[in-house]
Amino acid sequence: MPLLSVRRSLVLLVALAPFAGCTDDVTGDGPTDDDGGTSTGTPTTDPTVTPTTDPGTTTTDPGTTTTDPGTTTTDPTIDPDSSDTTEGAECGDPEDCAEFASECADATCEGGRCVVTNADAGTACGDAADTECNAADTCDGDGTCLDNAAGDGAACSECDGLECACGAGACSACAAFADGNDFATDRALLGWELTGDWALYTGAPSAYLGGGKFGGGGGGDMLLPAIPFGGQVFGTDGNRSAPYPGGHAEDSYARTKAFVLPSSLDFRSWHLDEGGASYDNKRIRISTDGGDSWVTLHDCQPDGKVVPLDVDQSLCSAINIRDADDWDDVSLAVPKDMVGLAGLVEFGYDTGDSCCDFERGWFIDMTNFATECVCGDDVVCDSFGTECGGGVCGGGGACALDPIGEGQACGSGDATSCGSADSCDAAGYCQGNNLVNLLTCEDCPAGEENCNGCLDGACLDCESATDTFLAGLSGWSTNTTAGGSWNVFSEMPGNENGDPAIMPTDQAFLGNDGSTLGLQDGEGETATATVTSPVDVMPDTLVFDSWHVDEGGGADEEDPGVDLKRVEVSTDLGETWTALAACDVEALDDFPFCVQVNTRGADEWDTIMLDTSAFAGMDAQVRFTYDTGDGCCGFEYGWFIDNLNFAQVCPDPNPAGPDEGKGKKG
Repeated sequence: MPLLSVRRSLVLLVALAPFAGCTDDVTGDGPTDDDGGTSTGTPTTDPTVTPTTDPGTTTTDPGTTTTDPGTTTTDPTIDPDSSDTTEGAECGDPEDCAEFASECADATCEGGRCVVTNADAGTACGDAADTECNAADTCDGDGTCLDNAAGDGAACSECDGLECACGAGACSACAAFADGNDFATDRALLGWELTGDWALYTGAPSAYLGGGKFGGGGGGDMLLPAIPFGGQVFGTDGNRSAPYPGGHAEDSYARTKAFVLPSSLDFRSWHLDEGGASYDNKRIRISTDGGDSWVTLHDCQPDGKVVPLDVDQSLCSAINIRDADDWDDVSLAVPKDMVGLAGLVEFGYDTGDSCCDFERGWFIDMTNFATECVCGDDVVCDSFGTECGGGVCGGGGACALDPIGEGQACGSGDATSCGSADSCDAAGYCQGNNLVNLLTCEDCPAGEENCNGCLDGACLDCESATDTFLAGLSGWSTNTTAGGSWNVFSEMPGNENGDPAIMPTDQAFLGNDGSTLGLQDGEGETATATVTSPVDVMPDTLVFDSWHVDEGGGADEEDPGVDLKRVEVSTDLGETWTALAACDVEALDDFPFCVQVNTRGADEWDTIMLDTSAFAGMDAQVRFTYDTGDGCCGFEYGWFIDNLNFAQVCPDPNPAGPDEGKGKKG
């Protein structure tokens, strides 16, 4: 019996005693009820039972309460419910109800009964001190004051240790760590530093095998679904970054929180990429000085593109296809002089290029390092649960999920042209029952004509495309009278001086490599070529990024110049053209691409803004012209254009589909 009920019983028994002794002197026999009690209105023969003298009252069995007509008998063993008002013990004044009052409950005497009113949930009570491990006390709404202490193992920040954790309401160094890190919940990554696409995944992303710019060719188009891992792991999807099918390069890292370095770093690894010997390099290194210096434990390219024999080949092998449960076990020895020291571990991933269509990325699981502080009890893990599984303290000391049941509805619950409604998997995660992330769709927010394709079950707007030329030159036309033509590039090809190719972060852009086209025979070439956009609605300002390494243009009346560049607009389908910028006129300083540049970094682009207000709102076309004038010079790379805000084409997620080349509405 709850304490409150015990107290109420005592009060009622005391209150009832005087009434049991207040009887007449008349005694007598009387008939009995079926259950052994005496009937009312007739003198009893039992001398221990005295009939009532008030004809309007009712005499009940011994031990029961005599009440006035219309009143309610309250069982003193029944605890008041948690509602605002509760009938309690009999009372004559408020002091009789004092024992039912508390910081979270007010007790008053009304109509001869104690009435208890509970304070609202969240009302301050008890200890007002508010710390990371012991928040200020509050009422629960049912009359109880909660101390709000964090569970043992909950994260905190003010302690003299590598990792702080709550214990008995105070913050101190974590006393024990989980057996390993299986990345079951977000708690596994507390304190980590992530760049690029490093995150928690329940599967490797979709892939598209086709004959386009990023396709393998030869085998026809093929859409491959995501590869579910059956649980949550840690990694990066690399070249598969949205929007699929690719066109994305990544040089990223994931760094652990500080922890005591063991004698070896043990983990499982899974990758689908070019391996690392040439591209998709994987590097693992450690630091004991907070990241100021690093010791490399593994690198697929420590000496350029040569993989030494002592490097773990499982991390550096090209793999085109593999099963979800085909993981490599990796163990890397930690230098003896670093074992036992506080250190960081860094996983580095450098795709090197935006190829290839079969790639899914690099993932790791089951590490023996940077594990969680032992959770202690379920309350520590409660906030790390999902729609499909409650956060609980797992057997190994790390937070885990308690699945609610496979197939239960979760997520948005809406079916779209990109997939059916989401549902829970057997491990406690909400999975999008999405079609392959490369299908065309028709229900994007911007409307059917502006739809880009499916991504994670959502139909994307064309406007969400981040790179104008991911779809190639669909709808554009080229004309070449000498030398090379305009194309879509993923890098600036090496020049005649033997300098290597230059690879920007964004690896799908328009360009003309001009004089460098003669590399195959060692002779410089000239280029005179135009590229013309499809029709689109002209904005007030034409904006694009420009990158060039050449002689610039620099023409005047005495010198016709070389590497001339022109940007023009037409509103009559190309019958006439108006120059917006040209290197063969004066005021060259207005156009950065007209100035000679001998060398520059991969991402040192010039942002060009040209006034087109005179043509705003009109159906128009844009034309770029590149005229090298000669085959000089060995340092040249050409002229390249990116992020044009006009005539954008959606990066069609299914080039073989009927919507190929669809342009964005202006």
